[in-house]
Amino acid sequence: MLNSKVVSRQHAILLRVTIPDSKNYLFRIVDGNLNGQRSKNGLLINGKKSLARDLQNGDIIVFGPRVQAKYYYFFNLVDSEFSEICKADDVSNFLASRISLYDTHISPDVTAIENSEAALVRLASFPELIPNPIIEVDITGNITYINPAAILKFPTLKEMKNNHPILSGLASSIKNQTSNAFVREVKVDREFFEQSVHYLPESDLIRIFIVDVTERKRAEEARRQAEERYRLIFENAVGGIFQTSLDGYYLVANPMLARIYGYDSPEDLMRSITDIGEQLYVDPLRRIEFVRQMRERGVVRSFESQVYRKDGSIIWISEKARPMYDANGQIIGYEGTVEDISDRKRAEEELRKRDRLLQSVAEAARYLLAEMNYEKAIYQAIAQLGEASEVDTVYIVENHPHPQ
Repeated sequence: MLNSKVVSRQHAILLRVTIPDSKNYLFRIVDGNLNGQRSKNGLLINGKKSLARDLQNGDIIVFGPRVQAKYYYFFNLVDSEFSEICKADDVSNFLASRISLYDTHISPDVTAIENSEAALVRLASFPELIPNPIIEVDITGNITYINPAAILKFPTLKEMKNNHPILSGLASSIKNQTSNAFVREVKVDREFFEQSVHYLPESDLIRIFIVDVTERKRAEEARRQAEERYRLIFENAVGGIFQTSLDGYYLVANPMLARIYGYDSPEDLMRSITDIGEQLYVDPLRRIEFVRQMRERGVVRSFESQVYRKDGSIIWISEKARPMYDANGQIIGYEGTVEDISDRKRAEEELRKRDRLLQSVAEAARYLLAEMNYEKAIYQAIAQLGEASEVDTVYIVENHPHPQ
């Protein structure tokens, strides 16, 4: 790129070319731009008209009136030497005096002109054949280049120009950026595109490389919706949901689990219980049994235990859980659900007591009917009823009617 009105804006191409069968490389200058168009003035190198040349140290390149450059090849400069070059008034004489100056590597069997034509065609074909849209505009929004993929994808771009979503707000975005290269996302109708924007201040050109990210955006949105659904299920579940470590502390807990155990929030629960076996289970051996069943069966179902709530009261729970595995197939914890079955347990206990009492009434009636010794029958019947009623003492009150 040359910032001069007397020469073409894209006057020539400078290529770094690797020398075959070596690690060395040379620099080749080719007249014209990436589209294969020659410059207005051409190239004059060391006084000779050239279409292309493998540059050598000291070459003088003339692009047009009062626009020329001199090529130097050197390496192994330390920072202090580079600073001296930048400060030198006469760079040519300064560089010529440096002992670190070396001759450019030249490939003797390469014909620069022949290869430059092929290089130009090859370079020009890249943006033309690439399936992704590529656009170049000036700072005012005038399109200076658009590849076939962009024409096909955005057929109204040339007519709409800056009003098209692809170019809309581009100039202001560049002004707000601290870097000349940035990425932005735009939406065109129902499709989403990611733009890699490169601003070239020396020529006031903006190059835009575009990738269609619609499928990725749709996948991200689907994942976001799935995560939102899972979050709602997790937070509003009627049962407790948990993940625990092998060491016995909670990694994840939902609000219902905290409520079951009497804690203010999942965070309160996870912060308070650091050893499930010792702090949660009334019988610490239940945690050991839980782990044993998990290892032997690979799953735990209807695992009923008594646990402590935060206030010290005791409730019954039923757990269903499975192991969690890492990428190597090693168990790293357990996840599952918890149900408060205290009401069911109380109902079962009441039913058991009622059945036992009814059975005892039947036994007592049998004693009274079968035993000839009335006094013995009374005591046997009362003992049976007392045991069924789970009482420690039974009082017999004998009624003596008063005489008239």
